Amino acid sequence: MVVTDRQIEEEEAKFNEATNSFDEMLAGLNLTREQLRAFVKNPENFTEEDWQTMENMRAKFDEKLSHMPIHRHSAATRRSLASIQPSWIYVR
Repeated sequence: MVVTDRQIEEEEAKFNEATNSFDEMLAGLNLTREQLRAFVKNPENFTEEDWQTMENMRAKFDEKLSHMPIHRHSAATRRSLASIQPSWIYVR
C-alpha cells in the first residue's frame, strides 16, 4: 500500500484535531495528562471486571501497534529532506 503525502497530511490534521480536543477536555476537567495517566494505571480505581477489560483492550492495541510501520517524519519534513543536495565528494 502506497501512502501519498496528501494522505499523510490529512491523517496528521485529524490527529492534531483529536489531540486538541483531548487537551480541551482535560482542561475542562482541570486534569493534566500525567494525572489522568496515573489514574488509569491504578487498578484500585476500577472494578476487577473493568480492569480486566482494559487490560485486554491494551493488549490488543499493543498487538496492532507492533504490526504497524513506523512513521518517522512528517510530510513537510520529508519534502525538505528530499530537496537537500548531497554536498560531499566521492573519494576512492
